[in-house]
Amino acid sequence: CENSARKTKTPEEEMDDALSSADRPFTPSINKVSDFQSSEIRKQSMVRFLYYSGEESRRFIIDSGASYHLIAWRDLTAKERKTVVKVEPIELSTANGVVPVKHEVRIYLRAFRFSINAYVIKDVPPILSLGLLVLEQGMTFNWDREKGSEPTLKLKNGRVAALPLGCNVPYV
Repeated sequence: CENSARKTKTPEEEMDDALSSADRPFTPSINKVSDFQSSEIRKQSMVRFLYYSGEESRRFIIDSGASYHLIAWRDLTAKERKTVVKVEPIELSTANGVVPVKHEVRIYLRAFRFSINAYVIKDVPPILSLGLLVLEQGMTFNWDREKGSEPTLKLKNGRVAALPLGCNVPYV
């Protein structure tokens, strides 16, 4: 039996409710280095990274066609939801049409040991913009098919992150 008086809120409605009190100042979430997990592969400088968000693992697609880092409300941790702030509204052109953007969140990426700002939108997988990683974080992307190697991102500190593939799409 359904309760017709109870309406399930959409993720966007939940986000608006969470922010209705007032815009909160950003407080970065600093995670301990001991939480960082990695294992050596092939070379000493080559490291495969696995990113964990709390107890659940969360994978970010590395997208060369994305202009911004993106994430859905449903993929944010409880701690991250508390850091979401309203931003000047913009519209993004996506494969599903034009999508309004009104919120942004700061996300710490343990795999890379730095934080990024991501727009919070409805129904999007977690996406990291390859362009922003290269331009803002000084990373270098490489994928040498001739050598049969995995795609990699070289960090500013010289460490190399091997990116696993899912359906021919690199992720971290």
